[in-house]
Amino acid sequence: MSGRKQSEVVDLLSSGNKIREQVLKNNFLNIDKYLLEQSEIEKKFVEQIEKLNFDFFNSSQELKDKFGSEIKSLEEEIDEINSWKKSLKLNNLEGLKKELTAKRKELNDCDIEGENLRKRIIGKSHYCDAEYNQAKILVETYKSKSNRISQIEKECLVNLLDNKEKINKLRENNKKNDLIKDKLNSLKTRALAENHRQEIENEMSKLNKEDSEKFLKIDYDELIKEVGLLLKSNDLEINKGAQKLYIKIADFSTQVFSKRCEFDFKKTRTEENLSSLLDLIKTFEVNDVKALLDGDNIGIGLFEFQKSYGLDSYEGEYLKSTKEISTLMKNEQFDEAYHLVDYLKENLYIQINKANKQYERLLKEQDLVTRMYNVMNKLGYDEVDIDYLDEDILKGYKLSAKVGDEILDFDRIAIGDDGKQILDINHKESVSGQCGASMKVVMGAMQEEGIFITDITKNGSSVIYKDKATIIANRKENERKVDGKK
Repeated sequence: MSGRKQSEVVDLLSSGNKIREQVLKNNFLNIDKYLLEQSEIEKKFVEQIEKLNFDFFNSSQELKDKFGSEIKSLEEEIDEINSWKKSLKLNNLEGLKKELTAKRKELNDCDIEGENLRKRIIGKSHYCDAEYNQAKILVETYKSKSNRISQIEKECLVNLLDNKEKINKLRENNKKNDLIKDKLNSLKTRALAENHRQEIENEMSKLNKEDSEKFLKIDYDELIKEVGLLLKSNDLEINKGAQKLYIKIADFSTQVFSKRCEFDFKKTRTEENLSSLLDLIKTFEVNDVKALLDGDNIGIGLFEFQKSYGLDSYEGEYLKSTKEISTLMKNEQFDEAYHLVDYLKENLYIQINKANKQYERLLKEQDLVTRMYNVMNKLGYDEVDIDYLDEDILKGYKLSAKVGDEILDFDRIAIGDDGKQILDINHKESVSGQCGASMKVVMGAMQEEGIFITDITKNGSSVIYKDKATIIANRKENERKVDGKK
């Protein structure tokens, strides 16, 4: 027998090469592709796994109170995702990659062995049994390695697909993460909006409605309209516009308060000024001068005094002005009322000053005539009468004193505008005609009471000092007689 031919060995080696080429062309290319994809998946995994966290989820007790069921649902969803995340792990292809590297080396070794067999059969057409058997074993090795590499390819693909599914699920959960974040933010937005709505209503309720309508009605109506529109708007608009509205409400409240303070100040100031006006009128209350002469103390006010004692009455102007003030106060025109009260007070000061001067003059006149009355009584005049001059107290008094057939009439007793005493005296002598000495006594007694009388005359002649011409003549006659004796 010639044994195995060279051609048979070559055929076996060729079949091995075909297997090798098939592995290189398909399996290795696919596996390399899968490993590259795996590398990309691992990068995406790191990115996605870092994103998948719920640190943002911090539900306050307020949120739980307001949206208990919604918050609980979100928490359950988060727990489910976190539980899945803890068990999440990518399939590792490093083992297959290492095994593949080994298989590549083994195939390279097979390639070298096949090349050596080819060299050995060069020039041998027959008797290649040994080489045939080695070639046969080599082909089986190629098949075995090829089968394992195919298996590695499948395992890589299976693991890769599983990893892709995990990545997809990770993406889905990250989307859920974003949705949960959006839902939480939405709840926070709703809660904030509800708080703003309640706070805006609270702030509006704090405004004094009566004062707002009284002092700033137009602005108040506009504010109510603006508040109503914002309260009806969506949550985002509420949250966006709330702070600006808070400031506007606060500014409006300050304006209303300022108006109220100004109103109260002006009202109180005017009321106090009006009260001082009433008090001012009460400051003038005097005893009726006519009643005093009779020994009675009867008090009278300014207007009655003016009517009774010769002054122009201010009562009509006063009543007219006070009525106008009352109308102004009712209409809350406090500034006008205040200035009118001031005007009235200024005039009242003038009226009271005039009345006081008149009252003082009348009292002085009455005091003067009373002292004169007492002097005459002390001097023994048994009939001393006092009466108003022409029955008008404003003209002064007259006093008549009698003793025997002597009559001393004070025809006018008054106080002038300059404050000086005015005394007009008329003396009627007694039949005996001896009055000179008694008149000196009257004058002296009057002076002791502060009533200064320089002389008492009758028909132009001095009752005290006689006629001045006579006095001078007598003096000269006396001087002549004295000179003659010498």
